[in-house]
Amino acid sequence: MGEAVQPAPAGRCVHYERRRPEETVLYQLVQEHLETFLAQVELETGSGLPEFVEEEFDAFLDCGILARGYREGTRPIS
Repeated sequence: MGEAVQPAPAGRCVHYERRRPEETVLYQLVQEHLETFLAQVELETGSGLPEFVEEEFDAFLDCGILARGYREGTRPIS
């Protein structure tokens, strides 16, 4: 961790394969049940989850989905 990304040596191809988060079980479960979960929490608590928690769920569902845009450098390197 903390190591800088090094360029590929000259003449060498770098193979990139996109993550496919939408194919994981976790992603599919969150996608399928998030609205029901949020509604249930609001019903039981009267206020729902804090806004930042809902934003994190939305960011999780957006992460890696090219149709939703690309954000570079959203996490600090430590």
